[in-house]
Amino acid sequence: SMTLTVTDSVVPISETIVDNRDTGFSRTGSWSESGAPDEYAASSLYSATVGSTATWTPALSTAGTYEVFVWYTGSAQYDRDTDADYTINYADGTTAVSIDQNQGSGAWVSLGVYTFQAGNSSSVTLLRDANAVGTTSADAMKFV
Repeated sequence: SMTLTVTDSVVPISETIVDNRDTGFSRTGSWSESGAPDEYAASSLYSATVGSTATWTPALSTAGTYEVFVWYTGSAQYDRDTDADYTINYADGTTAVSIDQNQGSGAWVSLGVYTFQAGNSSSVTLLRDANAVGTTSADAMKFV
């Protein structure tokens, strides 16, 4: 006869989400509530004002390597920012990532993998700059 041993080991996944209504979210400039149907947690913001920023600051329980995902909205209903400028502030410095918000809205879109310290010293900032075409969407950020 044959003996089969099954081992079920659970690997904990630390997932931190900062939404636009959470305490880890801040903004400058002019932002308004969006009417987009593909929002995370039924709320998102948009801006047409150059220089407006939105910042997501996670409270990370452990230092380590995280993949950062952004959720933005409204590409089916509105002309969104074709060159949305995200700056990831992490343990080793800063990295700028440009995203076309007319693609992939209403889902998690990766901004890359970065090393973060524990606590709230890291952040992601979205800037609406002068070359933005369409409105810039700010909704949620996920650190996995």
